[in-house]
Amino acid sequence: MVLREIFLLSVAMTAVTVNACPSACKCTVSLYGEMVVSCGGMGLTEIPEDIPRRAVYLILKDNNITKVTSYSFKGLKNLQGIDLSNNKISHISSAALRHQGHLDDIDLSMNKLTSVSQKLFDFPISSAKTQGRRFFVYLANNPWGCDCRMAWLAEELASGSKTFGDRHLDCTTPASLAGLSLSEVPPTSFVCSGRAIIPNGDGIVATPEEPTSFPVAYRVAVVFGCITGLVTILLLVLTAMLYQKRRIKLGSKYELRWNKHPEFV
Repeated sequence: MVLREIFLLSVAMTAVTVNACPSACKCTVSLYGEMVVSCGGMGLTEIPEDIPRRAVYLILKDNNITKVTSYSFKGLKNLQGIDLSNNKISHISSAALRHQGHLDDIDLSMNKLTSVSQKLFDFPISSAKTQGRRFFVYLANNPWGCDCRMAWLAEELASGSKTFGDRHLDCTTPASLAGLSLSEVPPTSFVCSGRAIIPNGDGIVATPEEPTSFPVAYRVAVVFGCITGLVTILLLVLTAMLYQKRRIKLGSKYELRWNKHPEFV
C-alpha cells in the first residue's frame, strides 16, 4: 500500500486536480486515469461523505476517525485501495465493504480495534478470487481481545492464509493472554464468558454470530469424542445383550437336562 501510494502521488505531479473534492482532501487523477483522494493528517473525526465516486485510492491515514459504518464507502465501487492506518477506529460495521468488489487492500493497522467480524472481508475476498486477484488486509498494532470473536482470524493464520498479515497481531485481553501473538494462543482459549457484546460501526449493539465459537479443529475434536462415546456405549449394550442371550441359552440347556435326568441334578 505504501509503495503504491508513493508511486501514485509521484505520477499525480503531472495529473489534473479535481474540483469536486471534499474540502479537507486533495483529489488528483493520474496519467492512467486513476483518481487518488488524499485526506491524510487532516484531523478528520469521520470519513467524508462527498468523496468522488470515481475514486480508486482513498488515503485517510493519520486522522482521528473513530468508526467505519455500513455507508462510509457507499457508492465507491471503484476503490482498489483504502488506507485507514493510524486512526482511532474502535468499531467497524461488518457491512462496510459489501460493495467493494475491486478492492486489493485495506490498511486498518494502528487503530483501537479489539475485534473485527469475518463477514467484513467476505465480499472483497470472494471478488478477488473470482477475478484472479489477491486481496490483503493489514491489521497490525491493534489492542486485540483474544476471545471467541477473534477465533476465526487465528484459524485463518493457522491455515497459512495469505490474506491477513500475521505480524504484530498481539492480544491485549484477557490478562492471561496479554502479550501473546494471536497465532500463539491455543484454539480452546478463544472463549467468551456470557454473551459478548459487539458495538458495530453503525452504532448498533449486537451479539456475535457465534458467542462460543471455536476453531474447526476444536469442533472436529468434540464431534469425534461424541462419536467415540456413542460407539463405546453401543458396544457395551451389544456385549450385554450377547451375555444375556448366552445365559438364557445355558439356562434352557440345564433345564432340559434336569427334566431328562433328574437323578443327576
